Amino acid sequence: MGPEDAPHTALAYGRENLETTGEHMGGHARSIRAPTRGVRWRAGFEPGARVGRCRTQRDEQVAVGSAIFKKMFFDMVRQRACRELRFVIACSFAIGSLLMDGCSGEREFIGEDGLFSFALTEDTPATFEGDDVSVFVVEERIEFPIEAPSDEQFAALSEVGDVSIPYDRLPWVVRGQYEIEIDWVLINLDEEPRSVTLTVNGFNEFHEYSPTVQVADEDVVVDFSQWERMIRLEPRERRFGTIREEELDEIAVDLATVVNGAPNPNQIVFFENQSALDERAQQFIPDVVPALTGVRLGMVAFGAGGVVLEATVRARDESGRIVSEEDRWELPQPELFEPAAAVAAAQAASMAQ
Repeated sequence: MGPEDAPHTALAYGRENLETTGEHMGGHARSIRAPTRGVRWRAGFEPGARVGRCRTQRDEQVAVGSAIFKKMFFDMVRQRACRELRFVIACSFAIGSLLMDGCSGEREFIGEDGLFSFALTEDTPATFEGDDVSVFVVEERIEFPIEAPSDEQFAALSEVGDVSIPYDRLPWVVRGQYEIEIDWVLINLDEEPRSVTLTVNGFNEFHEYSPTVQVADEDVVVDFSQWERMIRLEPRERRFGTIREEELDEIAVDLATVVNGAPNPNQIVFFENQSALDERAQQFIPDVVPALTGVRLGMVAFGAGGVVLEATVRARDESGRIVSEEDRWELPQPELFEPAAAVAAAQAASMAQ
């Protein structure tokens, strides 16, 4: 069994020969015991650091040294993947026009060239390493081009009144003003199967959801992403799909819910749980839910290899909040929301009472 067939379900949904602790299907963080004994963290990546965010001197050297390779790599696959992705999008529009005749609102592509692409290669450094398992994470942070408020409009957001929200002002963009959809294509360039977990985490004007990896004794505990799917690619296989508007809407609601004090963030963001329908979450949904101002699209794998992710992000906006890249608002820097840190703080507060 190769690294790519190692516990890819550590970020998905269990494996037969793993000992998994915690209430898994209830949406709790996973604790993977057997294959991660003797985990060695790379320099600069402390337990609890954000997945895919550590950068060491070695990482920088690798990044510089592989720049030429990566350019050739992307040039080789961009045209082919772009054709395929646009075919998928064209099909989506055709089907949508048949099923939703009369629905108003055109979708606009987000991004300077409308296409986001990144890859997991043999040169990608591991985010963390163990005796039996290495985890590789690559991500792209995508900000939506939001219209900037005027000084008067921004000042008016401070008039919160009796609205119950966990922020010191009202959001400039709110849930429902625009809808976002992501079309993606995954391409396995290798002659052997690869398993990757496709992930999406959202951010708004105030907070950014940041899953963590915790190491305790011989356990590695991985937080759920706000949206994730484990995908196995056969040799040279291409797989495509769409992350629908309602799924990204759920990400916006979940982010606002956990920030507003929901006690178990992993339970809230677990893909089978819907905050609006879950009695455990409903009481924590604030009166006003901020719209997403961007997402982090990523891949997580348990082995390096040639896997390319190409994606387009489309917006349907009837409110006029989505503008051109030149006119975009310089978004406020959101505060990181780390699920493990939130749970630890809640436990500390409970013990102090």
